[in-house]
Amino acid sequence: MTQALADSKIANYVHRHINDVDDLINGLTLLGQRKQDKYNIAYLACHGSSGVIELSGDSISLDELAGRLPKAGILESKLLHLSACSVLHDEDACKALLDTSGAQAITGFTKDVDWLESLAFELLMFNAFAGYQRLGNFVRSMNKNYGELSERLGFTVIR
Repeated sequence: MTQALADSKIANYVHRHINDVDDLINGLTLLGQRKQDKYNIAYLACHGSSGVIELSGDSISLDELAGRLPKAGILESKLLHLSACSVLHDEDACKALLDTSGAQAITGFTKDVDWLESLAFELLMFNAFAGYQRLGNFVRSMNKNYGELSERLGFTVIR
């Protein structure tokens, strides 16, 4: 994914390995620093289940993650994309994380997804996101152009 983004020049990116929950908290904390303002998407590729992010045998619920962020609004104006099966199935937990993090939106999947199909969709999604200033226009574009695939994957935008 990151190589495709680099080759396409769609977005600036930095790649970090997230091995456990502490790495996740540290990575999001770093992304929230002013010097990271040029990066407007946090992309987390991992396993998951309803309301839970799973990392190399470690896991954290979205509610717990919201509570462990070092300060409210740390992801202000950023898009948090959770590339994991079913994590966004728990809408209440998603909204709690959105409110606490200050993210512009949280995107991801409410269903178990095929890895390759979701990867292809995410490339289309990042390309569309880079082309729009307004979140609503991005969402309309995704629904118009990729509605069937979006529905099959359970793609959702929490805002």
